[in-house]
Amino acid sequence: MAASGVVAMAMLTACNGDDDNKSLTPPPMPTFSVPKIDIPDIDIPDPSDLPTSTKRPTSSSSKPTGGATSSTDEVEAVDLEEGECIDTSSSGDISKKSCSGPHMGEVGAIVTLPDSPSPTSPDFEASIESKCEDEVMPIINRQSNASALTFSFYYPQFSSWTSGDRTLQCIIVRDDGAKLTAKLK
Repeated sequence: MAASGVVAMAMLTACNGDDDNKSLTPPPMPTFSVPKIDIPDIDIPDPSDLPTSTKRPTSSSSKPTGGATSSTDEVEAVDLEEGECIDTSSSGDISKKSCSGPHMGEVGAIVTLPDSPSPTSPDFEASIESKCEDEVMPIINRQSNASALTFSFYYPQFSSWTSGDRTLQCIIVRDDGAKLTAKLK
């Protein structure tokens, strides 16, 4: 028994040596500094100055935007009615066209939007895209060339939104940007 006490004492003595003090000392903390970054001032435009937008969910190509009228053939997007056919100029002006001849799109649906979300909301475009999709996909899917069709839309600018405009126009267009040549069925 005495021999085992001596062995245990020797082990404790060996454990309490210089090695033990080194293992209890924490390592030094690393130091670092964050460099100063100059962030330029960013001018955020007034939402009322933002342009009306259109979107074709299956394409990233440029799309027409609503524009001011300058002739009797040109119209504002809010003047469109379901089933009408339209053309757009390179400047974004909209004009009504006969559906029996070449035209850029056909108004598939007119939707009155709820008060929320508004055009300044981050989920606004996703919300209106979904509304148009619900309205025009049944029309598109009835067409013999359904795979060649998609949709675009016109929605109120912030300035007209604050005046009570809640009109969303869903426009059926060709996915490749070519003109339609007949009224959709």
